[in-house]
Amino acid sequence: MSDPLAPQYDPAAIEADLYRRWLAADLFRADARDPGARYVVMMPPPNVTAVLHVGHGLNNTVQDVIIRWRRMCGEEALWVPGTDHAGIATQNVIEKQLAGEGKTRFDLGRDAFVERTTGFVTETGGTILDQLRAIGASCDWTRTAYTLSPELSRAGHALPKSKPGLPQSQLRPLRQISRSRRMAESQLLRARIAAGSCRRT
Repeated sequence: MSDPLAPQYDPAAIEADLYRRWLAADLFRADARDPGARYVVMMPPPNVTAVLHVGHGLNNTVQDVIIRWRRMCGEEALWVPGTDHAGIATQNVIEKQLAGEGKTRFDLGRDAFVERTTGFVTETGGTILDQLRAIGASCDWTRTAYTLSPELSRAGHALPKSKPGLPQSQLRPLRQISRSRRMAESQLLRARIAAGSCRRT
């Protein structure tokens, strides 16, 4: 005889084991060599300054539903996970930590500051990925990359250098158009105010 049905649903007792079985079966891995229809969602990288919040949970749930539906339709569906680079927001967090220690980033020097930031990103980025797994995100985890990962950095450095800015002879007409547009918009606004169709604030 089977076990009696539990009086309430206990996700901790069921979902972790189920998710491990999904990963073991490679259910989320996309095959780039598949000749059939493809569908890709690139996860907007969560900021690595903290853990995920309810908004992330909602956003990632919607993406997960879409990618699972595409798989059910028979497409080679790929959900690419990612973590944010240590940008300005992360730099602010590290600088606040240093201020609490009575130091600045200049006291540390560039290399030590980057090393400390990388350590922080490793810690919080790992937490974020664990949280995504805990909510059952069906990402292809073999493609996880930190924005400043060496392989992605190499790809960025391989891009051709951008062309220098427009010469002054080409910028002047653009400035003139912009000035003319502002004058026309200002005249239109004055006319609308005079006609009573628009109030001055």
